Amino acid sequence: MPVFDYKGEKNTQLIKDALTIESLNFGAAGDPNYTYREENGWKVLDGKTLNYGGCSNPYGAFYGENLLQASAECTVMGKYDANGKLVGIGISFWGTGTYASSPLHEPNSLLDGLSDILSAVIDGYADNYVLNAYKNLMSSVAEFAKANGLTGKDVIITGHSLGGLAVNSMATLSAQGEWDNFYEDSSYVAFASPTQNLVDDKVLNIGYENDPVFRVLTGHSLSLDSAFNHDTPLETCTNNIVSFNDYYAGLTNECRFFSIANPAAWAGHSGQGYTDGVLRIMNSEIYDFTHQNSNIIVSNLSEEYRSTTWVSDLNKSTTHVGSTFIVGTETNDLLQGGKGNDYLCGGGGDDSFKDHSGYNVIYGGAGTNTYVTECNIADFTFSHDAEGTLYFKYSTGDITRAEDIQYVNAGYTLFNLLGIHVDKNATWEVTNYGLECNSRSIAYANSYYADTQNSFTISTISNDSWFYSGANDSNISVNGNNVVSGYADDAVHLNGSNNTLLFYGDFGHDTIYNLSVTDSLVFMANESIADNDSYLNHLSFEGDNALLTYGNSTVTLVGVNSDMLSQMHIAVA
Repeated sequence: MPVFDYKGEKNTQLIKDALTIESLNFGAAGDPNYTYREENGWKVLDGKTLNYGGCSNPYGAFYGENLLQASAECTVMGKYDANGKLVGIGISFWGTGTYASSPLHEPNSLLDGLSDILSAVIDGYADNYVLNAYKNLMSSVAEFAKANGLTGKDVIITGHSLGGLAVNSMATLSAQGEWDNFYEDSSYVAFASPTQNLVDDKVLNIGYENDPVFRVLTGHSLSLDSAFNHDTPLETCTNNIVSFNDYYAGLTNECRFFSIANPAAWAGHSGQGYTDGVLRIMNSEIYDFTHQNSNIIVSNLSEEYRSTTWVSDLNKSTTHVGSTFIVGTETNDLLQGGKGNDYLCGGGGDDSFKDHSGYNVIYGGAGTNTYVTECNIADFTFSHDAEGTLYFKYSTGDITRAEDIQYVNAGYTLFNLLGIHVDKNATWEVTNYGLECNSRSIAYANSYYADTQNSFTISTISNDSWFYSGANDSNISVNGNNVVSGYADDAVHLNGSNNTLLFYGDFGHDTIYNLSVTDSLVFMANESIADNDSYLNHLSFEGDNALLTYGNSTVTLVGVNSDMLSQMHIAVA
């Protein structure tokens, strides 16, 4: 399931609603003249509507009811349909002194900071935070909801930073029967929370790995890790999302550690950075292939550095393993993969991509995009399928699949005299016939398509050929050193060695004959592939045949046993 899966469900609307509720609050940051707007049907509910007599700030957020939590602020919002009917409630807890909420802003920040400290040093303070601060408000909200025919399932509870702590607090309290169990089945989405609810899995804690506030406490306790990277994986948290900002890239400060005591590191704590980053992840082509522990790098560079800095996984907080997902912006980006398997997603703008180690997938997106190979064009063979997607196979055996690429930057040999090479770098235009640069052209490798008939047979004796199938019941017969990429139900007959069989996405039900130990199997971009996955997790046997199952897709390897598989190269990206 995707990285923001909640309670086993891919509920992107829940996350978008939580972000909408949060973004309405973020708008008040530093603006004493800010007035709330309605967005996506959400609007602020005042004390009169809720039959609640508590004090509120100039933006309609309610202050805490207890002297020690008097600086706490919480906004209650209602979601209305096109007919004006109340269909949902959002409870948004505010963070520590993030907002210019009143002339008492500075005292509020100090009191909020005190709550942060007490949460770390006093047992039970974090768990009981909302009970002490908003016991009566939460009762009023529950009664208002019931009077309008809603239940706890119709309530989203969210917050950023100290507000995220409040979300985790309320989840703990709801499991203990507070407010007559009304909020037991509510949805809890916390951003950048220093704490985690330890009672159950009620909360989805979303945060950046390089945010010094996120997960700074283990549960709600200080530890040695709190002073450093506090990167221990936690069950309710996204554990490996990185905000690639100016500081993470080393462009603004040489003090690289991400401790909560390092003010420069707080660049990763921005509420707007969370809203924008999470939305770009969810709206990207790679979202369905991610999981809670996936390595995801989100470009949050300033415009000053975006045109000169390659966004990549720098492994500064911890050493990541498994595939890496890199998400660009809606403007021009430079996105670079690493030595492993990478998914690069450009979004809008004119983007450049750099990656040829491992098995990689590139989604160029809108704009004019360039793939940078950093090697001689003679070091790879390349082709494109019927839809124009490019495929590059390097002499190392690595493969990159690239969509929406208009240019390829690669070197070529200008001349070779008595063993002396003179190489030149060039940008080649992608055409229907190959790559072209000035008067030079490089043709695609021999390519064969089986996508117009239900029964189709291809046979070749040439090496370095590419085969594409998009039709059911295709029969493909190939000799050695070829690449076969299928998207439907195919029967593939191999008559030579060193072939690569590439299975992308939901590829159907394929049957492979005459497989040898020198052939390679590559599986990529399938929703059932887990982090750090192995083909062994998808393997079963039916008689004398091996069966590899990926979601609703299968590959039957005729006459293949486990010993043979152990000798083959099988990549799961």
